[in-house]
Amino acid sequence: MGVYGTSKLYNIMFAQELDNRVGADGVRSFAVHPGSAKSDLVTKIEPGMYNFLGKFVRLISQSTDNGAISSLYAATSDEVLATGASKLYGPNWFNMGNTAAREIGNKDVTPANNKILWEKTKEIVGV
Repeated sequence: MGVYGTSKLYNIMFAQELDNRVGADGVRSFAVHPGSAKSDLVTKIEPGMYNFLGKFVRLISQSTDNGAISSLYAATSDEVLATGASKLYGPNWFNMGNTAAREIGNKDVTPANNKILWEKTKEIVGV
C-alpha cells in the first residue's frame, strides 16, 4: 500500500479509536469517503499529469455538492450515530452516488492496532 492509501487507512483507524474513547460521552467519531468530486484539487497537480489524469477524473466524478453529501449524512444520520466508526460512509457506486455504509475490510484495522496508532500519534505531536 502506498503513502496515500496508508494515510486513508490511518484516518479510519484514528476515527475508530477516537470513537472508542469518547463515544460513551455522547460524542461520535466516524470515517467518511466523499468519493471523487469535480473540485479544483485536481488542478493542483503537475500540468502534464493534469492533462492526462485530470480530464479523466472529471469524467468519472460527481459535483462538489454531491461530494459533500457523505459528510452531511454522517453528521446528521441516526444510523451513523448508532454505529459510529465501525463502518465507512461514502458513495455506493465507484466514487459517486448515494451514501452507503460499507464494512471496513482491512485486516489491519483492529482495536489493538488502533490503540498503537493513537499512542504513536500522541508521541509524535507531544501530547
